[in-house]
Amino acid sequence: MKARKKIFKMRVHYTRYTILFFLCMVPAFVNAQLRVTVSAGYGMYNMNDLVELQEYRAKTFPVKGETTSLYPAYFNFEGSLVYESKRPFFAGAIIGYGSSGARTCYSDYSGSMSLDQVAWYYSMSASLGFYQKLKKEKLTLYFDLRPGFINTYLDLISKQKIGNQAEVRDKSQFTSSNIAVQPTLSVLKRVGKFGLNVHIGMNINVFCDKLEAEDHDVTYLEDHFGNATTADWTGLRVGAGVSYYLR
Repeated sequence: MKARKKIFKMRVHYTRYTILFFLCMVPAFVNAQLRVTVSAGYGMYNMNDLVELQEYRAKTFPVKGETTSLYPAYFNFEGSLVYESKRPFFAGAIIGYGSSGARTCYSDYSGSMSLDQVAWYYSMSASLGFYQKLKKEKLTLYFDLRPGFINTYLDLISKQKIGNQAEVRDKSQFTSSNIAVQPTLSVLKRVGKFGLNVHIGMNINVFCDKLEAEDHDVTYLEDHFGNATTADWTGLRVGAGVSYYLR
């Protein structure tokens, strides 16, 4: 409960500072251009706590299982709305989605067992930065900081199959909210009202809240030592997208 109150207070402060920033930037954006961008990318994720949890859960198998996935790099998607001023500044908002997971399984002539950790997130970030046009190459370089929130959803699923009988032995869901910042460098080539861009950034989760249970007997997810477990999406981000200028 205290963690939730802390996150709520941080969100309130973040919202206040964001509104104040936009009010201060209004004069610079009177003659702004509005740019809409959709992009797909690839992300690498830290997830140390959840990797250790999956490795410990795998040891509960009666026979050693095979771990086929431990939060590998995977695809993510973003959509953004950005105002570009005639001065070399821009500001906007970005929403994102990504996922990854872990799986351990064992099978023989009698049946199979599997343990899955399926994680996904929705993010909301501000985009605040500056740009530099390279007229000869008709390119624009962008650099921005992306402070925001990441809401995580984690499903723990245990399945078993004996002969032709398959069942889900246990399924539980956990959620958490992290605070993150992502310094990002982008390059855009404009063609009329459209633009093609690529980006690279480093997502840093500066605060990771514990994973709290949704309709379950426990209050939050613990490791085998009884410590609270978190989902840390820190890692490299790369991607490419298409932009459209509304004005």
